Amino acid sequence: MLGRATVLALLLVVGGVLPVSAQASTAATVVRVIDGDTVDVQLADGTRERIRIIGLDTPETVDPRKPVQCFGKEASNRAKELLIVGRPVILEEDASQDTRDRYGRALRHVQVELEPGVVTNFAQTLISEGYAHHYVYRVPSHYAEQYRAAQEWAMGNALGLWNPATCAGLALPKNDLPLDGASTLAGYAGPFDPAGEDRDCGHFTRWDDAQAFFLAAGVGDPHRLDADQDGVACEALARDAGVPRVPAPAALAAPAPPPPPPPAPAAPVAPVPPPVAPVQAAPQPPVPARPAVPAPPARDLNCSDFPNQAAAQAELRRDPSDPHRLDTDRDGLACESNRAPRDTTRVSR
Repeated sequence: MLGRATVLALLLVVGGVLPVSAQASTAATVVRVIDGDTVDVQLADGTRERIRIIGLDTPETVDPRKPVQCFGKEASNRAKELLIVGRPVILEEDASQDTRDRYGRALRHVQVELEPGVVTNFAQTLISEGYAHHYVYRVPSHYAEQYRAAQEWAMGNALGLWNPATCAGLALPKNDLPLDGASTLAGYAGPFDPAGEDRDCGHFTRWDDAQAFFLAAGVGDPHRLDADQDGVACEALARDAGVPRVPAPAALAAPAPPPPPPPAPAAPVAPVPPPVAPVQAAPQPPVPARPAVPAPPARDLNCSDFPNQAAAQAELRRDPSDPHRLDTDRDGLACESNRAPRDTTRVSR
């Protein structure tokens, strides 16, 4: 029988249990999932933080300047299955990345305990299941190699975003708005109360402070600091700080007035030629309808074809009819003997 130390060592090799990172980490509790790559948490001292997860990008669902993107709702729902409200998580800083983004959100890796003793990297799980892209901003993150391998697995198995039947096969990564230099945006800690009396751009001397105050004030811009509604407060201060301008969506042109009715026809001056019989078009063969669900792989898959249980569960979720017999006991969980990371959300059969 293998000893406890030997079993733990094997789990570390296959990725089932994540080793303790040398990076600074903080315990927190999930409060709310905003979308697939953004989550609100509560720290031990009661402080709430909005976390933008490093190395991860999912289709947009909450950006007021963009429509809900293809597969965005599915990614958000999957995130809510993994980051259940009240679930403990570990937030990791990354020395290679900024501590906050331009919107004041804390940039962190998120580790989550899906079941006792099995801790997994949230971003890696979402990427490996095809719900997200691996996203590199300026320089690769601490976990970039794991994220790259997870995306290659999802692409190779046509999962989620990479499936030809999903979003017409177009999986487009995020195109973020970079800032010149390496400055970071700290959270607002100025003298004004975001929920207090009205403030305008004249109250601020630095764009970072104005933007952090604008974000802290919440949805709706109650202080009217973002006149053009492009997500950037106090444009004059932003220009001085070197923040590139975000073009606002073009307004739709007013429809042209209908043309005036034509004048009454004059008396004919020439006889009207007889009508010409229409030419009968050649019949066209019917266009076969595109199947809503892609055909199953050409070969049968076994549990050994998947690197972990979560990947096998993603295949079962894609086709609950289970043509590959991955869920032999029909309890909604595929390949239960496979190694972690695991997806224990059952599929209705």
